[in-house]
Order: sequence, then C-alpha cells, then structure tokens
Amino acid sequence: MLQRGTHNLADDGRVSGGLVDRLEISYRRVSNLNDMKLFQISMIQDLNFPAAVRAVLDINVIEVILDSMPCLSGLKSLKNSLNAYLEKAVFFNL
Repeated sequence: MLQRGTHNLADDGRVSGGLVDRLEISYRRVSNLNDMKLFQISMIQDLNFPAAVRAVLDINVIEVILDSMPCLSGLKSLKNSLNAYLEKAVFFNL
C-alpha cells in the first residue's frame, strides 16, 4: 500500500523528471511528496527578511529536507547553490 505524506501526496520515493535541475518549481508540477519538498525548498529564494534567512541557515532547513529524500544526482549541487544564495543574502543583509 502506498503511503500518503504531506498534502496527501504519495510518498513513493520518486521525483518527477526535471525538477531537481530547477530552482523555480511550479506547484502544478508537484505530483508526489518529494516534488513537494523541492517546491518548498524553491520558495526559500523568496525570503525577504534577514532573520528568516538566518533561521533557515541556523537550523539547516535545506539539509534536513534534502536528507529526507532519495539520493539523486543534482541534489548536492542544489544544496550548494541554495546555501551560497542564503549566505550571500545574509552577508548583504538582503
């Protein structure tokens, strides 16, 4: 039996094609739990408050979410890109 996760999406261990390579993901492309995780991570780029950016870095939100996903090529690059983006945002105080 297929388990259901966040937003009642299937936790089938898959990621829809092409989503790992994108930093902007449309909600319309979300079809399973791992797609939702990538969608949530993509919204990190929209943070406007320095305290929110620092909190995401301090509690390792990106790592926690990505570590809960299957090992896929591109996730390490995605993690590095987002962390660099956040570090730059903190440095320049958004």
